[in-house]
This record gives sequence, C-alpha cells and structure tokens, in this order.
Amino acid sequence: MALPSPRTDEQIVQLWSRILNPESWRYARKRFGSLLTEFNPRYPQAGFIGKRYFQVNCRILLMGINPGHGRGYEARDKLLFESSLRLARHPSAENLEALMSVYREQMPAWGIFSRHGVLSRLEVSLDSIAYMNVLHVNTKVDAFDRRLDPVYRYVIDKFTRRQIHLLQPHAILHLGKHGWRMLSEFWPELDRPDELQTNVIWHPTSQQARSAPVEFEAQLEDARRFLTRRKRQLAASRS
Repeated sequence: MALPSPRTDEQIVQLWSRILNPESWRYARKRFGSLLTEFNPRYPQAGFIGKRYFQVNCRILLMGINPGHGRGYEARDKLLFESSLRLARHPSAENLEALMSVYREQMPAWGIFSRHGVLSRLEVSLDSIAYMNVLHVNTKVDAFDRRLDPVYRYVIDKFTRRQIHLLQPHAILHLGKHGWRMLSEFWPELDRPDELQTNVIWHPTSQQARSAPVEFEAQLEDARRFLTRRKRQLAASRS
C-alpha cells in the first residue's frame, strides 16, 4: 500500500470533519435519538492518527467500542471538544493536526490505556499507531444493548469502514470484543483490505479484565505477539 497522497490527506481531513460535525448526525439523532446522549457537552470523537502512522512499515489501528463518559475529565474534555468542533467548522490540515495534538496529550491518561499500561505492553507508541472507536458517540444504554445494533450498522456503513479504508491498516487490534463483533457483522468481508489481519482482547476497563487479571495479561501478551508477528511478516515480504 502506498503512502497517502495529498488527495488522501484531504479525504482524511474532510471525513474526520464530517464525523465531528453535529449536523452529520441529524438523521441518526432523529432515528436513534432515544439511545444517544446529547452532544453538548460531549460530541462525537473521530479518532487519532499518530505523527508517524503512515511512515511505519506496519500500520496498526487500535479500536475501542465507543467513547467513555469522561467522568473526572471535564476540563480536559472541554479542550478536546473545542478542538473537534473547530475542525468540524473549518476543515483544514492545520486544524486536524491541532486536534491530534490534543489527543496525543490526553490519551495516556485514559483508562483504556493507563489501567494496564496497554501501549507499553503492546510495544507500540502513540506516534506510530492510529486509534478510533467502532461507534463514535456516547449512548444512554450500555454499548452491548441489542437496541444499538441498528446504530452500529448505520455508523459503520456511513463512517467507520470509510475511515479504515483511508487509514489502510495492516493490523487491527480490537480493545473490546463487542466492537469486534459489531464491525465483523456490519462490515462485509469482501469490502475489507486483503492484507488486513485482526485480533481482539477484552476491553482494558471491563469487568472481565478486572476480575480475571491473569487471563487478561495472557491476552495482552498474545496481542503483543500478534503485532510483532505482523511486523515481521510485512518486513519479510518487502525484503
């Protein structure tokens, strides 16, 4: 896969901007509004792209399920959402990079990364990966609620699969099995890149990870080996 062209860069700016724009969610809110939280103060989150993501030999995408409720991070979230809305209103490479800088500063403190030292355990850095959720918005019901299935279907078709095609990952590691199940169900296999390989572990903040730490540690180690193996496969194919 080639490095992104200026056209691809512009497509990323425009797609991220659309996802962050509340107007893009008008139909979803009309159809699924009873299941979605209000956007003010929490707005959609399109995801993060590391500085070196498109330069590394093995592009790794970490995927969560949907954004957390951000309890205790209100001041930080305000900065994040202000930057998100700026990109939504004024799509540009500069505003995208400004948003990525906010993500880069805040993400290490998120429970999904900090609770088990996930990034260091996987031997990856923020600058070399991309991160996004299968579903970009907060919900009033649990992410596992079957009433959300049409929401996942709609968002995956409208946004998520398009993001993945632009990010061109060689490996996706799902942090949460439900996100993996929803993406697998609503993203046709024939539409997926040929080189893409996936793996899945429990969500690092889940009750499962807390109640069975030894098993979760084993999952993290298996995920590290999966990513290492994928890097070696790509290196060997290009030598």
